[in-house]
Amino acid sequence: MEKQIPRFSHAQGMHVLGMEFANDLNGFSKIDYETWTTIACLEGRNMECLMDHIVLNVEDDEKMVAFYSEVLMLPTERLAQYRAGEVPFPSVRFNPDTVIDLFPRALWRGEGALPRGHENLNHFCIAVSKPEWEDLLKRLQANGVPIEEGPVDRWGAHGTGTSIYFRDPEENLIEARYYEGHDNPEKCLLGT
Repeated sequence: MEKQIPRFSHAQGMHVLGMEFANDLNGFSKIDYETWTTIACLEGRNMECLMDHIVLNVEDDEKMVAFYSEVLMLPTERLAQYRAGEVPFPSVRFNPDTVIDLFPRALWRGEGALPRGHENLNHFCIAVSKPEWEDLLKRLQANGVPIEEGPVDRWGAHGTGTSIYFRDPEENLIEARYYEGHDNPEKCLLGT
């Protein structure tokens, strides 16, 4: 079984246990899944995983659905079923592997509600192409969404990128970034 393994930032390729794995044009190296798993175990790497979902507790579900689907342009999931009372919450699709669940008050307040998590989410970040980022910036401005910080260079999962920070209608801080045009994957620029 062939599987795409996580991105790595070394332009010349990846050197693992005496073996070279060259990047293809998408920044991925394709190797046999068993080989990757064996290498990961021998090197003491952590498990390979994907983000499945993020849950946001929301006060105004319709306002949040509108923001995430119309401003951020994320497709909705189960919205008709939620509005019909068939499912307890709607979601928006973040990428093929990840959704953001929008929990209405009934799920996190009142009798029989699910336990509420700690309110310690600082922010979450979405990475898009530079043209998508520029379009998002225009949509945010057109919808009167203030940019709290940026554009500014910040370090993330794929090195240094250009970011802006803004809030959704319920004050969750969102970072949006693109990576094109950055060549320093190591420097963390937060607070500089």
